[in-house]
Amino acid sequence: MATEEQRQELLRRGITPERARQLFQYSKPIEEVPNHFHAVLYGDGKVGKTVLTARLAKALGTKLYHISTDNGSSALQDWPSLMPYVESVRYQGPKWLQDVATAIRFDADEFEEFGVISLDTTSGVCDEYIDYVERVYNATGKQGGRDALRPKKGYEKAPVLEMASNEDYKALRQFMRPIIMDLTRSSKTVFFITHEREPFYMEVSDAKKNGEEPPKIRPDVPDKVYKALHYNCGLMGRMVKGVNGRTIS
Repeated sequence: MATEEQRQELLRRGITPERARQLFQYSKPIEEVPNHFHAVLYGDGKVGKTVLTARLAKALGTKLYHISTDNGSSALQDWPSLMPYVESVRYQGPKWLQDVATAIRFDADEFEEFGVISLDTTSGVCDEYIDYVERVYNATGKQGGRDALRPKKGYEKAPVLEMASNEDYKALRQFMRPIIMDLTRSSKTVFFITHEREPFYMEVSDAKKNGEEPPKIRPDVPDKVYKALHYNCGLMGRMVKGVNGRTIS
């Protein structure tokens, strides 16, 4: 129990008993906290990542909402039994994806039938966003104490991007992190599918020089996006196709 001195200090700081009760209302016993499955699935092309998410949707008796940046959906055409369980949409640009993630997080009726969501590929979205930033924006220096990217001539309708620095990859992190957080706070099973990348030569060299364990094959996304995925997903698995089938490690 708080002492009288502590109670007085709480009141001085604006924490009345009523406010304390309001703060506590967000707490739940751990068994009442929803536990939805959010995962990063990465691997080389044609190992079956897209098909796996469709098969999971079928097994769960739901549908997959498949957001595609490349030809991943073509793999499903060899699986006619899975096609009724999938609706595929081509990535339509940054603002569209932001709105889709928000609609999924807050259970918009249009997404009710989809129990599984896949962003296929997340690495493709990152690449396309960097291309978009380079095509549409100029770095223009400070804007209200922060750096800003202003639209180039011909793209005046694009919003000014304010951020901590004018680097392209900072813009990418600022774009991707809210999308990742919205999707992982939804009531859906979510897969962020990416390609894989080998560690760079200098990464291996630096690890050897410092006596550290060499870096592993990892999702092919920039470091800040990788960390956002790592912090918000319960599983990060590499899918490999071998002579005896497929494995995820």
